Amino acid sequence: QRSFVNPYPLSAMRAAALLSTVSTAALLQEAVSSSSGTPVAKLRAHFAAVQSEIQKTGKVTPAVYSTVQKLLDMCTRIIEPAIVESHAADQLLVLTVFREIVACDAHYKRFLAGEKSRAEAALKTIKTSWGHCGGTVEELKAKFNECLDSRDVLVRHNNTVCCQEFAACSTDGYGDCETVKLEAGFAGCDYKAMTGQECFSHAKQLVAPLHGYFQRQDAKYEALRFECEKFSAATKAKIAECSYLQEAVNAKVEETNQIGEEFNTAAVATETFAKKSCTSYQACREKTIAAYHQAVGPCQSTGAYGEGGDCVKNREVDRKNEWDSTQKIACMLRHYCEGGSFKEEVLKECKGSIDTYHLAITYPEVPEEMPCEFPNCGRCPGCDECVDRPYYQYETPCYASPVGDQPTCFEEPECPEWCSQPDASQEIAAPPPTTTTQAPTEEQAARDLPSWLGGGPACPGSDALVHAGCKVTVTASATCDQVSEEIRARVSGQYSQWHDPHNNGTYTLDSVEASTLNLHRTTANGQYTDKQLFTLVPAGSNCQIQACSASQVTSVVDMSTNYCNLRMLYCGSAEGCKPVVHDYAITEDSVLPTLGAGKDASKCLQV
Repeated sequence: QRSFVNPYPLSAMRAAALLSTVSTAALLQEAVSSSSGTPVAKLRAHFAAVQSEIQKTGKVTPAVYSTVQKLLDMCTRIIEPAIVESHAADQLLVLTVFREIVACDAHYKRFLAGEKSRAEAALKTIKTSWGHCGGTVEELKAKFNECLDSRDVLVRHNNTVCCQEFAACSTDGYGDCETVKLEAGFAGCDYKAMTGQECFSHAKQLVAPLHGYFQRQDAKYEALRFECEKFSAATKAKIAECSYLQEAVNAKVEETNQIGEEFNTAAVATETFAKKSCTSYQACREKTIAAYHQAVGPCQSTGAYGEGGDCVKNREVDRKNEWDSTQKIACMLRHYCEGGSFKEEVLKECKGSIDTYHLAITYPEVPEEMPCEFPNCGRCPGCDECVDRPYYQYETPCYASPVGDQPTCFEEPECPEWCSQPDASQEIAAPPPTTTTQAPTEEQAARDLPSWLGGGPACPGSDALVHAGCKVTVTASATCDQVSEEIRARVSGQYSQWHDPHNNGTYTLDSVEASTLNLHRTTANGQYTDKQLFTLVPAGSNCQIQACSASQVTSVVDMSTNYCNLRMLYCGSAEGCKPVVHDYAITEDSVLPTLGAGKDASKCLQV
């Protein structure tokens, strides 16, 4: 039989406790503390000595009986608990190493359900914004094309009116005059035959047909010039409108491309991170499974007694053999004590009663590796800007300043079809990468109206599709209640306690709800109205002011009006303002006007 080799030896305290419960006899002392051999080996040696003594005397003497009892104590109090303890330690080792494999799977599951899902949700949000931008581009592009069609109609009418012929002008240096040839030749005078009065009368008769002609032609020219100027003015206004719409649609295209680039960057990052996580998961599995198999075995054995190898399966076999050997020796010792002898049939009976089921190690089955998920998010294609189509407009009657043939083109504008969004069913197939652009700064992004509307402080809204506006984020060295009181005091104090330093406009407080104030400001001449929304957020002992002003009519350039609309309600004496109830220091953390709008504080203190 092989001896028991405990990979987790008993501690000194446990060994001492066991010895104190058994005996201090030399036999047990030697069995536990001897460096030569194991407890099972010592047990076998002493059992052989007992057998030899009984064979010599033919009976169990009191001394032999005492030795047998001590050997039985060694079996039940030292060897058996040590085997069971070693079994429990190896079972714990197997489960501990196995849990490392399970931990790899659990970590990857958390990644799939957490970070990967959140990243994909963020991508969907960005792509939704990209799609909304695309819809706005289509809307603006349609308006731009309609504007160009209307402009071309006006240009045709303008050129028809301005270039109609009503007289044949001389090109021989007469300039802007009209020369009429008299049918009767030149008017002259024969001083020998006629008096001067008679000559004048004759000449008068020759030009009589021209009576009123030049006046009528002049009136006709003036009417033509008036019509030309009228159509020219209308055409210029339409040209300006189209130019503005072109700027708006191209600004939206730029924003859309920026969102698309943001999506593409995030998509690459998500795909890369997913692949990296999968690689880490596979490496984790490979490492922990190798450690599990190394710990569990089976491992190579020298075949020598007690050297089954440093793995659980080999030690499990050793323990079962040691348990089997110990139980047979104990059984034979008990029979010696009872009958003084030992018969072969009793040995068979002893072997039949031995059970090592409780020493069987449970080896969990290694779970199948989870399939890696490599999302391919697709890419948002970039879009080109719209460009105008050529045209020529006559601004004065063409016969007055003769010009050659000028281009009057009415072909479709070079405004490309909106770049189509990838089909959702083809989400896995990535289209070719598009040209990338450098990400805009926060201020540059804010100056694009659509992007400006979607980020930063909330805005009151506007009926105008394209309008000027400004957003600010300000830190005030006061409580939000004090900031709210000061804003309301300035509005209610018009004009006895306070007036608007920016061109003397009029503020009206529309509503106050919790931490928000809704206002509108009308210009001094009463022609224009802008809306303001203030949101006050406590920041420790300070107050963060998040505010937005939006024009209510189509506008681009606002001469810093929307910025001043806000600044005049929170500025303090340090900024040249006149507080009513609370004077506090402010720090403007960000000022974000739309494209064309201004943020010049010097323009705010002008009455």
